[in-house]
Amino acid sequence: MKPRKSFVVFVAVFSILALGLVFIGAGLIDSPAVMKLRKLDNRRASDIKGMAMAVADFYKKNNALPQKVTEVTVGRFSLADPVTSISYPYRVVSEHMFALCATFATSNLKYGRETSFYVAGTYYQLHHDKGQTCFEFDALKKDAG
Repeated sequence: MKPRKSFVVFVAVFSILALGLVFIGAGLIDSPAVMKLRKLDNRRASDIKGMAMAVADFYKKNNALPQKVTEVTVGRFSLADPVTSISYPYRVVSEHMFALCATFATSNLKYGRETSFYVAGTYYQLHHDKGQTCFEFDALKKDAG
């Protein structure tokens, strides 16, 4: 007994749609390698957050910024990149402004998975592209209102 022509057409269209959805789904999910790079970038962002908060705390206690980031008390963050073990660049910008840099393997601009936090009363979001990105922070406490 031969299958009906309409059934064959239905199966063919359904198969094409199903295959198309598989390819679309595969494009939306990161590969394991990309997921690993994003995890490392999340670690870098977390380190920047920890260092920024520690530098602001140092400023609050000493009324001055540290000349080197190694002067701050290390908490649950690293002062060095998790892959290269090279220290994250730190520089004093002004009396109470400082910058911290990291080299990211991926961009979080498209995905909106940024690290956000407060430093001395100011809200920061760590948006970054692939490559080196520097973030400036103000350690001077802002008054509410």
